[in-house]
Amino acid sequence: MLSTYNRFKYLLIIVILFSGLAIIPYSFAANCQFDKGFKPEITNLSFGTLYVPRDKPIGTTIYEYRADELANKGNVFYCDTRINTSWGYTAYKNADYNKDAIYESGVPGVGIRINTWGPGYGLDWLPRITNDPVSCDHAGHWYCGNTWGYLTIQLIKIAPTTGSGFVKSDQLIQARVNDRIVHTYRLGNTRIITKSCSLKDTNITVSMGDIKKSDFSGINSTAGGKDFEIILDCDDNVQIQLMLDGKKAKNRLNHVWALDQNYNRTTASGVGMQILYNNQPVIIHSQINIGNSYSGGKYSIPLRARYFQTDRNITPGQANATATMTLTYQ
Repeated sequence: MLSTYNRFKYLLIIVILFSGLAIIPYSFAANCQFDKGFKPEITNLSFGTLYVPRDKPIGTTIYEYRADELANKGNVFYCDTRINTSWGYTAYKNADYNKDAIYESGVPGVGIRINTWGPGYGLDWLPRITNDPVSCDHAGHWYCGNTWGYLTIQLIKIAPTTGSGFVKSDQLIQARVNDRIVHTYRLGNTRIITKSCSLKDTNITVSMGDIKKSDFSGINSTAGGKDFEIILDCDDNVQIQLMLDGKKAKNRLNHVWALDQNYNRTTASGVGMQILYNNQPVIIHSQINIGNSYSGGKYSIPLRARYFQTDRNITPGQANATATMTLTYQ
């Protein structure tokens, strides 16, 4: 009798243990599941060909894309137990830039920043995990695209000089619930081209010499004239635009610069300064299409400065004027 009782007790314990183990996966499958018809998707991103101006400062955003393909989805996942949701699992390496969460793009001087705007994820290094994700129903059991929210993906200038080439094609980021994949973003077919020009001299002084009152013949007449040039060193096939700014001599004269006033009251009056390009007066704060650098190298923008009579009476004195130039490259 004793041996029979012991055998029964032993078998009962085994049954209980195995029954307990069998309950665990059944419970998980019953409490957490994808919405019927939902399938994890892959979004392939391509930013095309992007041009980076050589003279843009470090930290400049070269390109930004808003990725809301997942955020726009309805119900994704049902779960009545506590879960984690996350963004992460990038194939790109960490970049060494200002301790920010920026990743190497594969092109020198260009990094990738991935901003996750869903609640609770933050902006630190990936993966970004929240233990209390936002649900999309009153009961708190359904999770939708807004649980993860949208992304902004930025290409950032992270070095004084940038290179040219293709951004590494790879997995950019992935959204998950626990360890189950919800959505994947991949990046490919993105080319960076650094095309620009650099100024030989950032400050150009034009010596106008001495001009006599008798050189003018009345209002709107001109006198003097000095040629000068803006010299650039350009990459090949760069489209160049120039804009000159400054103070107008008079409101109606948008092509005449006012003379700089000095404190000892020795500034001339009755005249202003004109700058000519292709023998035509340059309009203040108006963009000029200069041309294309084609094969690259030295590129010269020829200009001419001259005085312009604005009033009937001219008072002799210093006649200096200042123009600020802005160069745009495409």
